[in-house]
Amino acid sequence: RFDHRAKFAQLIGIYVDDDDNSKTEGRSIANNILVAMQPDQGGRKLIFLDAIEGKSLGFIELETQSAISNNKMQQKEMEHAENRNNGNTDDDDLKTDSDPIPVTSALRGMLVSDDCRGKGYARIFLAIWLKLCLGADVTPATTRINKPLMALTLVRLGFTPLRGHHLAKLSNKSHLQGSVREKINENDNGKGNSDGDGKHSGGKKRHKKLKEKHRPLAVEVSVGKEGNVLLYSPLSAERLRNGFSATEVRSQRLKVITEASEPRGRIAHLRVRYAPPPL
Repeated sequence: RFDHRAKFAQLIGIYVDDDDNSKTEGRSIANNILVAMQPDQGGRKLIFLDAIEGKSLGFIELETQSAISNNKMQQKEMEHAENRNNGNTDDDDLKTDSDPIPVTSALRGMLVSDDCRGKGYARIFLAIWLKLCLGADVTPATTRINKPLMALTLVRLGFTPLRGHHLAKLSNKSHLQGSVREKINENDNGKGNSDGDGKHSGGKKRHKKLKEKHRPLAVEVSVGKEGNVLLYSPLSAERLRNGFSATEVRSQRLKVITEASEPRGRIAHLRVRYAPPPL
């Protein structure tokens, strides 16, 4: 797909793998990867290219977050300028922020090219991002992750779900039995309908469905023979399937199964943010 922002991309480095371990199960990984940065909607994008063939390997979508937004910073500067013009020279206005404002680079998405999937590129991309954060004194973070394979890769790199201490104490079955339906029923019994034609009730149901889709959950993840990402829940398969949009199912090759795979998969925590490992 054509990206009109591609012309603004700038090369920022080259990943070089000196070890002779770039082959896994007969599938080679590019030893030299060009890393470029380009502006993206709402943030930036790290682009990865094969240094030899020049083909795209994938990209990472990032969201730059600051402790103080640009609007607040501009408003603060305008207030200080106005105070100086009015002769107001309070100590608070004369102070300058000598310390740099903390900046966070939040991972919000990642794509590995179709012909590069299953070769370990996702882990390499995330490792490169972490090293760039370390060099720029930027704190890595994530937005809410709803991609099972990405969640597993983050855990392998030392990330921890921000609700991990709570989720770790629950089995897959216990966590998915979150009693969402029971809580909805309790709310319905307590509030009732506001009119007789059911319009209010219908609106409430849509609102509650959105809440359920954003509810943190744990699923068992495994990879099928055809490369599909298999998701298993001990509860309703329909409920698990409704937690993903059609686009997510298609792009991530997700497939909900009714029985656990053999060998068993790994537990992934979804719709939660992840804390980075100590850098």
